[in-house]
Amino acid sequence: MLFLAVFCGFLAEYQLEHKIESDRGKQYIISMYEDLKMDTVALNVIIQNRKRRSEMLDSVFFLMDNPGDQQSDLYFYARHLTRTAPVLFFNNDRTIQQLKYSGGLRLITNKMVSDSIMIYDKQVRLVLERQESEIATIRECLAYYYKIFDGRVFLKMMDDNNVVSRPLPSPSLLNFSEQDANTFLGYCQAIKAINVGNSTHSKVLKEKAVELIEIIKNKYHLE
Repeated sequence: MLFLAVFCGFLAEYQLEHKIESDRGKQYIISMYEDLKMDTVALNVIIQNRKRRSEMLDSVFFLMDNPGDQQSDLYFYARHLTRTAPVLFFNNDRTIQQLKYSGGLRLITNKMVSDSIMIYDKQVRLVLERQESEIATIRECLAYYYKIFDGRVFLKMMDDNNVVSRPLPSPSLLNFSEQDANTFLGYCQAIKAINVGNSTHSKVLKEKAVELIEIIKNKYHLE
């Protein structure tokens, strides 16, 4: 009888522990689900901003060759060249960090879900690495950027909310050499190529996020 009582106690404790872990796993999944929805919203904005960024870079190429009386536009588009905040993605990683580094991933018992989380995380890290390359290229471009554009004009173009407006009246460019212009445009071309690549990776990441959201919804009957 004593053995049976101890054994039943052990089973009850095991079942309780299993339920606790199952509940914790479900909470991780719900938290991950919310993170993914926020990531998807952010990626939609970033993809649109990257499209606009490519258009602005095309305008810089055109206006550098055909400045005419449109130097106000040239300053406006060039100022956006160094603004990375609208196009950089920073994922909501509160849950995935816990899953990876606190042993939470073992609580996700559905293999399809856990595998999909790791695939998504890998794509996130690829996007973040490519963004670092983009930032580095922009920093290299700045040495030639400020040989062409007057930094005092850029300062006047920013309001208190950090919004950029076209400078009026149309400002002049600095006295720059053909070589400086050529090097600057070379960096612009590199930035555009990186921007296009990062836009593509952002679209792939969005697809992975949407796929993972659907998998979680189906496997855990959310919403």
